[in-house]
Amino acid sequence: QPGAGGVVAAAAAAKATPDGYTLIWATIGAVTSLATRSDLSYTLDDLTPIAKTISFPGVIAVRADSPFKDFNQLMDFMKKNPGKLTMGSDGVGSSPQLNWMIVQSQAGVDPVHVPYKGAGPNNADLLGGQIDFSVTVLGPVMPSLKAGTLRALAFFSPRRSVFFPSVPTTKELGYPESARTSWQGFMGPAGIPAEVLSKLEGPIKKAASDPEVAKTLGEFGVEADYANAEEFKAFLHDELNSYKVIVEKFNLKN
Repeated sequence: QPGAGGVVAAAAAAKATPDGYTLIWATIGAVTSLATRSDLSYTLDDLTPIAKTISFPGVIAVRADSPFKDFNQLMDFMKKNPGKLTMGSDGVGSSPQLNWMIVQSQAGVDPVHVPYKGAGPNNADLLGGQIDFSVTVLGPVMPSLKAGTLRALAFFSPRRSVFFPSVPTTKELGYPESARTSWQGFMGPAGIPAEVLSKLEGPIKKAASDPEVAKTLGEFGVEADYANAEEFKAFLHDELNSYKVIVEKFNLKN
């Protein structure tokens, strides 16, 4: 159940029977939205963390024919022409959108935000010319970046991408609090029995350490980043608390 940066799936999983047969491959948006929105039907305690699996950066992307050749050109234009550009996102509360809001708040720019129900429609409209630029996650746009139909202007990351080492990070560009990578992992409803959780963890851990899996993930700009259930649970609470601080600091509550 895609949509709303992972919120739709998380809400559905929170209501499911905790027998191990209904799981979600949760996105960071399912957690960051808990910091930015007050209308959600679930909390972090309504979900069982099973295993963190991958991590990847968000990206600010334009079409290859865009007049904006780098991040600074894009920002300069928006400062001089407020409200002229349209920006697509993977959904309100998605990690790239939240990271962008930090940049936007600090830079004093204000593009017209067009939230989509996920990365697919966001990037389809970017390629189709319906929006001027997008903030999204790397994986879905990786083929287009490789093919040269899209161009990356900056990554929301503390370090440069091994796949696009010439592209700067937002940390380098003066926005360190926006340099937060995205992640995905398996979660389920609260109350999954320990023996079921153990059965689920094993195969996921095995896959995460498989060189062939790592190779395939790399083709989409994604890195294996495994954490077991307890580690993932601690990580999620730290992640949520960190985003709550950022949301309050930059007044990003929806």
